Amino acid sequence: MSNLIPKGLYGEEYAEDVAFVLKPKKVISSVTSKYQTSTLIETETFGRVLFQDNLIYIADKGNESIYELYIHVPMQSGAPKKKVLLIGAGDGFGIKRILDYKSVEKLVAIDIDADFVKMADEFFPESKHYKSDPRVEFLTVDGAEYVKNTKEKFDFVLVTVGDPFTVSHTMFNSEFVKNVSSILNPDGIFAIDGFMPYYTHEDVLNYWDIFKLVADEFAKTKISTSTTPIMPGGLVSFVFGSKTIDVANGGRNDLPVKTYWYTPEIHKSCFVLPQFMIDKLRDVKGFDQK
Repeated sequence: MSNLIPKGLYGEEYAEDVAFVLKPKKVISSVTSKYQTSTLIETETFGRVLFQDNLIYIADKGNESIYELYIHVPMQSGAPKKKVLLIGAGDGFGIKRILDYKSVEKLVAIDIDADFVKMADEFFPESKHYKSDPRVEFLTVDGAEYVKNTKEKFDFVLVTVGDPFTVSHTMFNSEFVKNVSSILNPDGIFAIDGFMPYYTHEDVLNYWDIFKLVADEFAKTKISTSTTPIMPGGLVSFVFGSKTIDVANGGRNDLPVKTYWYTPEIHKSCFVLPQFMIDKLRDVKGFDQK
């Protein structure tokens, strides 16, 4: 844990002199696997908060703007999606939101960490049953290896995993992006975290690096932002790639459920970037600020 986090408290260090600190009501569970340590705490403000290797992963409150954008923006763009691949599915909440779409005939849901999946099934029972939906094929395998070896084709591939310097590093390189491209249908969409625009670091991949990885393979690459109270700087980004679909054009406006954050207007406006991001992306191949 960071030296900035006082003993008995939990949080995430953003910089050498900045950290987000939470006072737990209790520690619900902590499980160490060969991949990571997953710690679940209960808090007054955000409910249950899950850390993986001392980085905030999900919370009961504050995640809506993240989940709803990286799921609804692609799911609302282009034709209805029938086959979806979700990598980073262990908590079950992404599965639920994708299955809300009745067009989905098959969802391949992957998480590499069987110990985390077991923990999530115990402490997130409200999402566990989605994994047993007949449309779901749930696999505890390496997502990068699955993408490399599968013969299936998908309409939407979503990668929502830990930071690029964690066990998820195998999904932040050109080989992985090329492999994703090969399993997408012609009008398919790829979505991946661009992570935190406000706090960037020289020794890891940043949003402009991830944008370039995707843009090198997909003609239609866009980056969006959203605000959230639980992530560094309160600002997160998402990168979307497609061979034919420009996700920034707006959606079909046939949402299957009532949303907390996403609206048809936000679908378009989330691609309007702050000037500091435009300045960083200006010379990156494939970036179009319009």
